[in-house]
Amino acid sequence: MNKVLKGLVAVAATAAMAVAGFAGASTAMAADGDVTITINNASVGDVYAGYRLFNETEAGNNVAYQKRTDWDHYDKVAGAIKAVDSTSTVTKDSKVDNFVAALDKFNAAQIKKFAETLYKTLKTDNVGVDNISSAVADGATSTTLSGPQGYYLIVQTIAGSGDDNNDKTISAVIVNTAGQDGVNVSAKKDTVTVNKKVQENQDGVNNPKQENWGTAADYNIGDYVPFQLTGTLPTDYADYSSYAYTFHDTASKGLTFVNDNDHPVKVYAVNGNSRVEIKADASNGYQVLTKGIAKGGTFNVKFADLKQAQAANVGATVEITSATKIVVEYYAKLNNNAVLGANGNPNEVYLEFSNNKYGEGTGKTENHKVTVFTFKLEVTKYGKTDSGKEALNGAGFTLYKTTKANLADSDYTKVGEEVKNLNGNVFDFTGLDSGYYKIVETTTPKGYNTIDPITFTVTATYDSVNEPGTLSALTVTDVKIGGVASSDQIFTTDTATGDAGAAQIKTDVVDTPGSKLPSTGGMGTVLLYVAGIAVFALAGATLVMALRRRNA
Repeated sequence: MNKVLKGLVAVAATAAMAVAGFAGASTAMAADGDVTITINNASVGDVYAGYRLFNETEAGNNVAYQKRTDWDHYDKVAGAIKAVDSTSTVTKDSKVDNFVAALDKFNAAQIKKFAETLYKTLKTDNVGVDNISSAVADGATSTTLSGPQGYYLIVQTIAGSGDDNNDKTISAVIVNTAGQDGVNVSAKKDTVTVNKKVQENQDGVNNPKQENWGTAADYNIGDYVPFQLTGTLPTDYADYSSYAYTFHDTASKGLTFVNDNDHPVKVYAVNGNSRVEIKADASNGYQVLTKGIAKGGTFNVKFADLKQAQAANVGATVEITSATKIVVEYYAKLNNNAVLGANGNPNEVYLEFSNNKYGEGTGKTENHKVTVFTFKLEVTKYGKTDSGKEALNGAGFTLYKTTKANLADSDYTKVGEEVKNLNGNVFDFTGLDSGYYKIVETTTPKGYNTIDPITFTVTATYDSVNEPGTLSALTVTDVKIGGVASSDQIFTTDTATGDAGAAQIKTDVVDTPGSKLPSTGGMGTVLLYVAGIAVFALAGATLVMALRRRNA
């Protein structure tokens, strides 16, 4: 039997645990009977299992290992050693000394590979476990395994359902309990993440450089809104033989998912500054699914096996490693069901991915949300009176927008058709975003003068620190032609309401009456003079005709 000093064994065991998906340390000396293995840093619902590969005995400062007589799977142990070290001569029937000697030569990375390879074969052949932990309870962060002193393969068999665990992957580790009353190991959770961004409208005051991606943006109703999803991969991605990977996207009713020739879904493999488009294909790429998905979902981008992904363009090559980011870019149209104001129109995503390299099983990330905002402008029309003002019906207004900060430019685009209200004095412009605008009175009530165009700027500001994706301020500035801000036109704003139909921007417009009918003097006299001359001319002509008839 191989006799080893306890101290050397403990050092070797700790080194192995540090890289095989767990980190651990133990200082307690051995006791007779069973040993307790405590797994720390565990999440709610996690379950761990133990396979005892060798028994361990001890006497004084010496420990010895023995092959188990009730466990006939040393062909799998030998095969896992061979998978790490192709020169190994260890076989099923080799002495325990040869097994232990082969394992003692492995570094941390090799121990990790050995553990994972062995578990795959044991699982495939349905080899029963020797010990299994209880699922980690609510509020707990650890669980335990107990059994005879020995050389153990410890694996996480179930990733719990706790919110803090969904995005984790399953790991395996070799634990040598020799010389210790108990062993403490800490699970190293490999995390997968997803991030979602929306691009600010490129014609607005918030995005003059056309590159602003964040957690919130504002758009006009009818605009196409660009979104971006970014998913990461686990550090042990290379250890998976296949890898399922699906983005689950859910939009609110105010956003309509689009995937057409002008606004296609695009998926990329990004490595640093390299960006390669991935092929859309059920076998060698991804599928965009809108049917047969989870209730309430809008669409999925599904890789049945990310490891089979191929490039979309001829000659390009897709390289996917643990450091690669998978990026999805797509559009949604802001429709007439859009919520106005502070509540906004949320859009969420979560990522579902393989989390068990030893078999089937998936985890999922937490949802990540962005919000699209749009606003309502309410114009109230009044007519000026001697006593002040009164509601004035019969007007019509047209809204225009420009991309230029100099509002003196005439490069405006009409936003919708003229808004008329023959029997009222309130005019609604629904679905505005940040930008440069002009209101023109295109139908003027009879007897009133047409107002000068009203030029103004709308600027929305969003919280990026405390509550990312929320509206923090809405500012409207009246701007005179020439770009000079003024306070002649008063606008009021409301960022607290997201009630249906409520306006976030309000302003009043007052028309002045035209000139009254003329009295005597002035133009009235001129008109009378003209009329008098006309009468005398007519009388003269009549007299001449009468005299001619008489003379005849």
